[in-house]
Amino acid sequence: MTQNEIIENDGLLYILNENKKEALLFRANTTKKEIKIPKSIKNGSNEYIVTHILRKSFKNSKNIKSIQFSEDSQILSIEKNAFINCSLESITIPSSVEVLEEGWCKETPNIINVKISQNEKTNISFFDDSFIIGKSDLNSANYDVLLFTPRNIRHAKIPSFIKRISDYAFHECTELQSIEFFNDSQLI
Repeated sequence: MTQNEIIENDGLLYILNENKKEALLFRANTTKKEIKIPKSIKNGSNEYIVTHILRKSFKNSKNIKSIQFSEDSQILSIEKNAFINCSLESITIPSSVEVLEEGWCKETPNIINVKISQNEKTNISFFDDSFIIGKSDLNSANYDVLLFTPRNIRHAKIPSFIKRISDYAFHECTELQSIEFFNDSQLI
């Protein structure tokens, strides 16, 4: 049976999984504007690797403007609604992230500066300095899903290789004036 304990580290609450030695971020309890999520946290003599940002972790966090991760981050996923109704403006997503669940950016009207740390194994990528794209098949080399657009985008040109636009990709894009699709679009 898995033993779980909840601890606070620098204003962030984590569920610790003793068996897997991992920490799951599940709630922000801070008034800081800038957050840095570490690779790991310590509890006693044990070290726990931070691997997931769970649903609603930053829900209603009105002070947070920026989230960064340690360079050696091992975050694997950011779940649906992780930043719902958050004042977040800037985030750098580490290359370790394998999954950005649909709706990870739901109700984030201020998020305009998103960066992705790249490596050859990443399942998400930054395209054309404006879009986050992903793979519908994680075993494929092809990026074919539009996951996110900055909330201040005015004109979007959807790349022809995009087959699907994820839920909330354009959510809260109140300045959006036009979306252009190319004649050879593969959009399903």
